Amino acid sequence: MCECGRCSYIKRKGWAITWGIALIIPAGIIYLINYGIFGDPAYLLKDFLSSVAFVPIFYLISTVVIDRFLSSRDKQYMLDRLNVVIGAFYTECGMDLIKMSFVFLSGFETANSKLSGISSWRENDFAEIGGFIQKLDYQVDSRKGSLQDLKVYLLSKRDFILGMMQNPNLMEHQTFTDMMLALFHLYEELAGRPQLSDLPESDMDHLSGDMKRAHKLIIIEWTSYIKHLKRDYPYLFSLTARKNPFNSEVNIVVSGT
Repeated sequence: MCECGRCSYIKRKGWAITWGIALIIPAGIIYLINYGIFGDPAYLLKDFLSSVAFVPIFYLISTVVIDRFLSSRDKQYMLDRLNVVIGAFYTECGMDLIKMSFVFLSGFETANSKLSGISSWRENDFAEIGGFIQKLDYQVDSRKGSLQDLKVYLLSKRDFILGMMQNPNLMEHQTFTDMMLALFHLYEELAGRPQLSDLPESDMDHLSGDMKRAHKLIIIEWTSYIKHLKRDYPYLFSLTARKNPFNSEVNIVVSGT
């Protein structure tokens, strides 16, 4: 059986012609019946032209309006699914990384105070906090904590992080992709050094910069994620608020008061 490109093209063209004839014949029969009943060719011509005039409008409605609506709905569905992936990231390692970062930070007290009260945030609070953290002048110093512990932890989560980065839906969420790339870059920087003690000051400064980039993106993406939870999944938001790493007074156990 011939499977060359030319034969395949001829088959597809023949199929299209067959369908075209199959659609034209009943239309012609209907017009003949119409003519047989009313016997008015002027009316048939007017009806035909009216139908042809409606074709561009039908095309506009079907391919622009409806297609855009369906694309928007599909995109929202995909983003909702992606938020499940984002939630898995923070459950698996994101929250731990936030807690591990505290020892390396200085000048983050103001942001820490703001982030401790997410349970009472309103819509505009979520919109403002990302920009606030982005502009906040705080420091991450790789000398203040154990880089070896951070390296071991990231190594234990390497396969999980790589698996998430292979998710094609991440291409629809640029900020989360940027965060994952920054985090994986930090892992590669730490994993590439056989030992993390007695490093030159210039290298410690370099690692501090890599840590700050990843930390800032993790925090900003976390606030965006909990905004989604508060709007669409209040019960998940309640759990996240009771596990807030920025608030030492929270308790996952729901009290009676």
